This record gives sequence, structure tokens and C-alpha cells, in this order.
Amino acid sequence: MNHMRIAFIGFVAVCICLASCKPEPKDSQDLASLASCERTNNEVVLRLEAEPDILNPLITTTSYANQLNFQIFSYLLTLDPESLELIPQLAKARPTIEFITDGPYAGGTNYTYEIHEEAVWEDGSPVTGHDYAFTLKAALNPEVSAVRLRPHITLIKDVVVDESNPKRFTVVTDKRFFSGEEKTASTFSVMPEKVYDPNGYLKDIPVSAFTDAKKLEALAKDERLKQFADVFQSPQYGREVGFVTGSGPYRFMGWETGQELVLEKKEDWWGDALAAKYRALEAFPDKLIYKPIKDGVAAIQGLKSGVLDVVPDIEAATFVEMKEDPTMTDCFEFYSPSMLAVAFIYVNQNNPKLADKRVRQALAYAIDVSQIIEKVYFGMGERLASPVHPAQKFYNDDLAIPDFNAEKAKTLLAEAGWTDTNSDGTVDKEIDGKQVELVLTYSYSNSRASSERSALIIQESARRAGVKIELDAGDFRQLIGRQRAGDYELSGAARSLAPNWEPRQNYHTEGDNRTGFGNAETDALINKIQETLDDDERYKLYKELQAIIYDERPEIYIMTYSVRFAIHKRFETPISAYFPGYFPNYMKLRSSQMTAGN
Repeated sequence: MNHMRIAFIGFVAVCICLASCKPEPKDSQDLASLASCERTNNEVVLRLEAEPDILNPLITTTSYANQLNFQIFSYLLTLDPESLELIPQLAKARPTIEFITDGPYAGGTNYTYEIHEEAVWEDGSPVTGHDYAFTLKAALNPEVSAVRLRPHITLIKDVVVDESNPKRFTVVTDKRFFSGEEKTASTFSVMPEKVYDPNGYLKDIPVSAFTDAKKLEALAKDERLKQFADVFQSPQYGREVGFVTGSGPYRFMGWETGQELVLEKKEDWWGDALAAKYRALEAFPDKLIYKPIKDGVAAIQGLKSGVLDVVPDIEAATFVEMKEDPTMTDCFEFYSPSMLAVAFIYVNQNNPKLADKRVRQALAYAIDVSQIIEKVYFGMGERLASPVHPAQKFYNDDLAIPDFNAEKAKTLLAEAGWTDTNSDGTVDKEIDGKQVELVLTYSYSNSRASSERSALIIQESARRAGVKIELDAGDFRQLIGRQRAGDYELSGAARSLAPNWEPRQNYHTEGDNRTGFGNAETDALINKIQETLDDDERYKLYKELQAIIYDERPEIYIMTYSVRFAIHKRFETPISAYFPGYFPNYMKLRSSQMTAGN
């Protein structure tokens, strides 16, 4: 599912040093827990680990913003939290699919959708195919920073809205992609044209002008593109009431920086009448209150004191401790589902010190991943050798997982010309007439104390292989920006995965490729994967690409992991293998709480 996959999440090292956690006195814990148990209202208060960047679903780069965007905006099709299948949301049903046999898009596919008659914007005006076409144009506008989305929608060539029924429209593609339905229906949420383009800058420009390379080259000179982008990307359209608005169940009510972001269930929301038939339209809480709390210890105190109902990504040691505390288990359910996600380290192969793949291969042996899993994650993680989850059918299990081996790392480094000529413990090499030490900076998010512990293990194990690692802890959003700009050497990261792997975004040279991986041959392989409809044939290609990535090592894979979170017991909710493991709109008061009242 694209709109979950692109929800990028920072590298998570999930355990806090036990010695640094000073528990509250038992009596204090009891009182706080008791107070929390007595809450019966239908409002969910959730911790965010970092402040969102902007509540604009086309240009945000963080999962923290998307957690709110998923409640404000709607997709044609979205994800069933348990089956992980596409289910209708704005659309009445999955599309009618027709292969194109002649004309300029012969070999492509038509996907015809119809939006619910009941679907309306906040002002009561209908959601139509024109809004879908507008959103697509906004995403394709080269002046708009929608880089992460564009690789997924290059197959779309036109949108034809039914003249007699504007809620019915056909998305025209020039390819037969195995993921075509997903790309046309769930890559981007639909945004209201009248709100986000009040000046009509894009209204008279056809979709085809953005999808044809020659037409787009001519269109790039049109001043309307930049005029639109300046308005669309302005702060008010990302954080002000009345400007952040969609067709989803929740209305944006305000953002107090560093304190909270509030969403309120719309009165007489159009989806309520259809929710019994369409699961994606279920929305039970009256209000969703998101509190950015960077410090993990402070978040746990908020849970104990009754300020928070939901805390995600609890440090492993704290999670184990709370699960054994009856004052906590009386009030909260503790969940640790396995995630379709992978934690890894970006390796910037555009950096001269990392350009030789033997150096990147050496780093895979120089980092003691098993120690990270055991000491930081308390064993709650599974090692892997590729960017595909080991449980997926197309995982290449012929690839050997690189265990920590300092001597093998040194051998590979020596083959690449890096040896310790001055006996200072760090390998070196002459580059452009200068002796250069292999000193690398590892950048990571400072949002968790356990990230520091993982970084220290990386530093120490690499030292034993002759590589000096300097640690650089920073703000999560700045970290993402530096990754996208290629301004790093090694950088901690993670990404959610989809039931079907879509490698174009991360590994195609025209995608949101943050490592410098790829060439014409790998691009052609990725294109072939997209165009292969037969599962068995596509799985073979998947494994071929994994083998190339394994050899080139643009990323060092740490593990798949279980995410740990707590939810107040007054709510029942489905648990998902998609990050963060729960969907707030599905949190429903238990019958006993409903009887008690709000």
C-alpha cells in the first residue's frame, strides 16, 4: 500500500538503558494508574514522537504528519488493517479494469472508479473526479515538492471525467503494471480543488500536459505552475484551520506547536451512513488529540498519569516492566505485533570513501547487528539480508546474512586499498595524494535514548574492524532532509513494507533514491518488475534485484522488528502489521464504557 509505504519512519532502536530509568514510587504509580482507569470519554489522546512537518499529504516527508492526514483526507481505496487488502473508501468499489488495445496508450490500462454519491467536502459540496484530477496535477507539478510520490504515478497519463456524472471517472495508464490499481487509487489522497487552488491556476491545464514529457517541457515556462506551488506549499495550507481540509471523518481544529494537534469528528459526517457496509469509513472516537512528546520517559509518565491513551514504540525494557505491573495491565492493553517494516542504515555511495562496494560490503560485516538485537531490542527482532521481509514469498533466502566478522571486514577493506599503515587502529588509504583515514559519521535521530545505545554498538564493533565511526545525533526532520539531499555518510533509517514490493521509489535512479544506487541496467530491471503481471515471474525478478542490492550494499539491514505500544483498555481496536500497528479511527469504546457514558 503506497500511502503506508511512503510514510517514512526514522531508524528505531527501541530499548532504553535500565539504569537510566528511575521508577516512580509504587504508591505514586498506583494512584496515577487508578486515575487513568477511571476515564470513560470517547476522546483518544495519542503520543507523537516528533512534531509533524506539515499537514499537506502531497509534500509531507514524515509519518508523524501522515498519521493525522489519514484521518483528515480520504483515498479512493485504502488498507484493511487486518487483511492488508485494498478496500473501498471514497470509491464505491474497486475499479473496473479494461486493457487498452489501440490508440496512443495501447498496451496500457483504464481504471474506472465511481465516488460515493454521499461523499462531500466540509462545505457540503460533492467530491468528484475533477478533484482527483486536480490532486494528480498538483503532485505532478514540477514546482511542487512531491518527489516521494511521483515515481509511483508515472504510469498515469490522463483522467477522463464522465460528463454526465462527475463522480465517475477513468484513470488512463500507458502500462499494465501489477500494482496499477494500487498506484491509481491509494498513492495519494484526494484533495478539494476549490480549497487548495482558489485562484484556479491549474484548472484549465489538462492532466495530459503534465504527463507528456514534451508538453511538460513547454508547460514548465507557464508562470501558473509556480504561482500555484507558492500558494499550495505555503504554511497556512499545512497548519491553519480552514486551510487543512479533506473528505475524511475528522476536521482539523488546531495546532499548538510543541503541545498538541486536535482533530474532531465531523457532525453528520457523510461516511457514517455507509460505515456498516464499508469498513474504511468507520470512525468511532469523537476527538483525536495528538501530543508531540519527544522524550520516551516523559511519554510513559503521561501514560501513567492519565494524560495519554496511546503510546507507540515503547522502549523494550520499559515495555517488559510495565507488562509485569498489574497497576498498568489493569488499565492498558500492551501489544507487540510484528511489523511489515525493516530497520537499516543508509550508505551514501556517492561519498568517495564509500564508492567502492567492497567498503560497503565490509561495513556489513563490521557492524555487530546481533548485539543490537539482543542488547537493545531484548531479542525482539529478526535479521534479514535484503529490503524484503523474510516472511514474504519473494524474499531471496539464498542470500547469506552477514554475521559480525571483523577479520573478513578488514580483508575486504584491504582489497579496496584500505589498510592501517600507521598502526593507529584505523585503516587508511591515499586518495588524491593525501593519506585519508577511514573515519565515517553515523547520523541518527536523537528522539530515543536507545538510539544512542545502538549507535555506540555500531561505533565499537566497527572500531574492531579498523573503521572509526563518529556519532551525530540530530533532529528527526533534519535527518530526513539530509538523507534526501545526500548530506550524510551513514544514516539510520527504516521503512514500512507492502504486501507486494515496489522497488521503484527507493532504488530507481529517478525515484526518491537516497544512496546513489542504480544504473541503466537496474532501472530496466525495476521497470520490468512493474510490468510483469505474472506473480511467479515477478518473484524471480524480485530475487534478482535483491541479489544485486545485496552485492552493492547501498543499505545495511539491521532487522525486522515488533513495535510495542499501549492502548487504554476502554477502547477495543484491530491490530495491524502496518506501522504504527493501530488505526485511531477504529478505536471503539467497549460496550461497558458506552453504558457508563462519556
